[in-house]
Amino acid sequence: MALRSVPIAVSGRLFEGIASDNLLHFNLNTIYVSTASPSAPETYRLIAASLALYMVGTAVGPMAVTVFQNYTASFTTALAIFAVAMVYLMVFVPKPTERHLSSGPENAESIEERVSDKSRLMVLLSPLQPFYDNPLAILYGLSLLLYTAVQGHLFPVIMVFASIRFHFASLGNGLLVSVAAACAALQILLKVYIAPAIARLLGRQPATTSDNANRNTVVAAVCIQATALVAMTRVTSAVQLYLAVATSAAGLAVPAFFKSHFVSFMPSASQAISALTFMESIGGLASPFFLGSWQAVFPGQTVFFFAVGLLVVSLCLFLTAEFLLVSKNRSWLQSRKALNDLTPC
Repeated sequence: MALRSVPIAVSGRLFEGIASDNLLHFNLNTIYVSTASPSAPETYRLIAASLALYMVGTAVGPMAVTVFQNYTASFTTALAIFAVAMVYLMVFVPKPTERHLSSGPENAESIEERVSDKSRLMVLLSPLQPFYDNPLAILYGLSLLLYTAVQGHLFPVIMVFASIRFHFASLGNGLLVSVAAACAALQILLKVYIAPAIARLLGRQPATTSDNANRNTVVAAVCIQATALVAMTRVTSAVQLYLAVATSAAGLAVPAFFKSHFVSFMPSASQAISALTFMESIGGLASPFFLGSWQAVFPGQTVFFFAVGLLVVSLCLFLTAEFLLVSKNRSWLQSRKALNDLTPC
């Protein structure tokens, strides 16, 4: 802002892009592993609420920028908000206790001894340990990686498409992001908070946040988003584009339910979330190379079909992992039943 330099501005955007989503994932990861019981319903609501609040902020941001008369005021306000958020994280978010650090199969001392014998590269890859211990989980990680590879650059792709097809300016593109984020936040709040509250008021038992419910929500949300992206290639007006974007926002809520389902069958919830965070970060970094490169080489609406293809592969990996997990559990139950039958009373 002070030097009015284009190279500095571009460098700032580069570092902002590298840090923004990664800082979000790792800050949320720290909060998740600091909860009392990673498998409790409170943690499920925490994951959902944090994503919903993030979406609310994303929805408000583009509209709030229009209030400021110049970039200096908007940047100054953004820096002040980041400073407040940093102070809040340092003061109010509890640090992981010794119990959380030793909740997995290994305690903190054994982890330090093991890490000290590894190379620097292995230390960097240490969050992937749950995938090594449970190879079936690799399919879930790859599924989330491809999903994030679509979401990380999807809305820049949509904004480029809207600018070319319907001559959208910054205000129109900002409204697209706000509509999508608001719809995603509303979906999460409706499922996790509003619907159970209405059920209690009507004297009914609220729907449980079971593993099957989370799994079905992931599948339904990805299918809805894929359908909306296909429909986006057929829009002929700005109103239709807004409707397609609002519908595609169903896919933005997937991480909340994906993580809740994944940690339910992993031995260490904190390590499981760390592994998913690693995959999310890789997917976010790869997203501009996937969708951005495709849109640059093949301009037009084919990028949406490419995104749908990635979503389909992601969903297939998720369903394959689910099938293998169910088969594994069924085999274990059958072996347990056979052993009980052979054991004399």
